Parts: sequence; C-alpha cells; structure tokens
Amino acid sequence: MANFIGGRDESGHRVPMSVAVLNSVASEWPTTSTTPPGVAEILRTSRLLFVHGYCVYEFFTVGVAWSLLAVETALRTRLQAGEGARFKEMLKRAESERILTPEMADCLDAGRQIRNNFSHPTGQSVWMPSMATSALMTSHAAIAGLFPET
Repeated sequence: MANFIGGRDESGHRVPMSVAVLNSVASEWPTTSTTPPGVAEILRTSRLLFVHGYCVYEFFTVGVAWSLLAVETALRTRLQAGEGARFKEMLKRAESERILTPEMADCLDAGRQIRNNFSHPTGQSVWMPSMATSALMTSHAAIAGLFPET
C-alpha cells in the first residue's frame, strides 16, 4: 500500500495511502436512513472490507462482491420480489418501472456480471483500490436511489 497515492494535499503534494484516507473515501459514499437494516448492514460490511484492504489487499475485491450482494438484496426488498427472483430480471423490472434509470440499470447489470464471475471463480481476483472505489460508489449510489430520504 505504500506505493499508492492517497490523494494530494492543498499544495499538490502526494498524500500517502492510509487507513484514514480509505475511511474518508468510504464515508463519502451515499447512504440513507431509509435503507432497510439488512441492506444497510451488508453495505457497512462492504465499506469495512474496503478500509481493511489496507491490511489485506484482497479485501478490496471482497468489498465489491459484498456491495453487489447488497444491491441484489436491495432490489429484492424494493420490488418485493421473492427469494427465487433473479438479479437480471429484477434489474429489468426496476428499469421498466422507472425505479432505475437505463444508465444505472446498465451499470448494475455490469455489476451483476462481475458478481457472477466472483461467484464462480477460476482463481482469486484482486482489484486495485481505484477499481474498487468506483464499483463501491456505484453500489452505494444505486441503493441510495432505491431508498431515498423521505
């Protein structure tokens, strides 16, 4: 992790990567008070895995996998779909009901495919922090959109 840049300070100097930097990044991802507790707990775990990626590099990837499980759970809850509902079908339904924009549905379908690859691996996947950040941000934004503040 010492080789990663945690950003730049106000003078433009490199800030070393740290647990504090990762925690700050994760704290910026949107969450809402209306997110169902089970979904919120999965998202919280995905953030913790991201932060702990500082110590165990593979946790960045595990955090992404966990955030995609949260998206699937959020869709199932929001659509009141049964346990047998497939992720792909829930995405199509959410888009057709205008719960998700076509752009967000496309992003989440890419996430669904990533989740499928994680579920049926041929080996260990390892993502860089920047890759994980983008995926985790999308998962958090999607769930915040499914359960907006009232």
